Amino acid sequence: MARSSEISGPLVMVCGDDEYSVRQRARQIWDEWCGAGGGMDQEVVEAGAGTVDEAFTRLARLREALQTLPFFGGAKIIWFRDCTFLGEDRTSQSTAVTEALTEFAGELKAFRWDGVRLLISAGKPDRRRTFFKTLEKIGSVESFASLADEKDWADRIETEALRQFRAAGKEI
Repeated sequence: MARSSEISGPLVMVCGDDEYSVRQRARQIWDEWCGAGGGMDQEVVEAGAGTVDEAFTRLARLREALQTLPFFGGAKIIWFRDCTFLGEDRTSQSTAVTEALTEFAGELKAFRWDGVRLLISAGKPDRRRTFFKTLEKIGSVESFASLADEKDWADRIETEALRQFRAAGKEI
C-alpha cells in the first residue's frame, strides 16, 4: 500500500494485522525521520511482551527513553517497535496493563514534544481502549488490515505485488 511519506506530527502509530505492511511502513517512517534529522539521537525500544511484567518493563523503558535528553543536545527519535500488548490477547486484557496504558496515555497528552518524535509499531490494537483513542487524538494512526480474510484476497495481493514491482522499476 503506498502512503504519503510526509509525516507532520511527532507521534505516529502504525498498526494492524498485516504484519508485512506494518513493518514496511514503520521502517519507511523511521528511515525518513532519521534521514531528515541528521544528528538526531535515535533509540529503538523493543516492545514485544508475553507477560504483564514484561509489558510493564517495556513501558518503563519507553518512559525512560522519552524522558532522557538527547545525548548531543539535538532532537530525539524513538521507535517503540513491534508492541504486542495493545490488542485483545491475554496480556493486553489484563486490568493492570490496561490501567498502565491509560496512565501512560495521560502522560503522552501532557508531554512536551519539542524535539522528540515517537513511532509505535504494533499488531492489531483494541480500538476501544483509552490508549488507542488518545493516540488518534494527539498523533496519527495508520492501520493495515490483512487481506487474507477477504473474499478476493488472491487478486488483491497479485495487484499489490505487480504495483510494487512496477514502482521498483522491475517486471515479472
